[in-house]
Amino acid sequence: ATVELALWVGDPLDTGLGGAEAAYTNYARQTITFAAAAARAVAQSAQVDFPQAGVTPQAGITHYAVFEAGAGGILATGALSSTIGVVQGNTPSIAAGEVIISGSAGAMSDYLVNTMMDFVFRNQAFAAPTIHLALLTAVGADGQTGATMTEVADAANYARLAFADWSAAAAGALQNNTPATFNTPSGSWGTVVATAIVDSVTHGAGNVLFYDNSIIDQLIGNGDTVRFNTGDFDVSLS
Repeated sequence: ATVELALWVGDPLDTGLGGAEAAYTNYARQTITFAAAAARAVAQSAQVDFPQAGVTPQAGITHYAVFEAGAGGILATGALSSTIGVVQGNTPSIAAGEVIISGSAGAMSDYLVNTMMDFVFRNQAFAAPTIHLALLTAVGADGQTGATMTEVADAANYARLAFADWSAAAAGALQNNTPATFNTPSGSWGTVVATAIVDSVTHGAGNVLFYDNSIIDQLIGNGDTVRFNTGDFDVSLS
């Protein structure tokens, strides 16, 4: 519900264990707010003022980190445009719009990046989706939806596959715990060149969450077994 901005000496790394947090006299993390997510990013919406420094100074502040409030986990990090040195009487501040948190292009849809940004950094509602696997006959892209992606035709016994048996996430990744087996084709499904994870069972509907264009192309015909073996469907945020 609340996220806080911290000042850091050195790179905090993804773990928050790199470098060291600022420790000048009176220093404390401060609440930071963000504007609505757009174009795969959220931007700081108001200036953040840190407490005025007391007698103990702090040199070499090079980075910032965003945390859950209190003793919560680290959410994002970034480098400052210039190194800050704080001496007695200084009141460090970060101007509105300076902290921008973005999601890299590729594999994760615009919809999911924006929705997760709003969820994590703005406390907007995000209900856990029901996961369905889909097969595509043309490559996926960030801006596609369940209606605009080029999915296998809704024919010859093709249907999206509801799948919920995933491993626990570790190091930003998880995979299917059991085989993910689609219906047996009753005719040609064409050449599958990509996969997608969507939030609707209905062909031509819903939101794309993830997509993968790196699979080996497969021509799927009548009676073929269409399956991802255990551990072969990987989802990663790295």
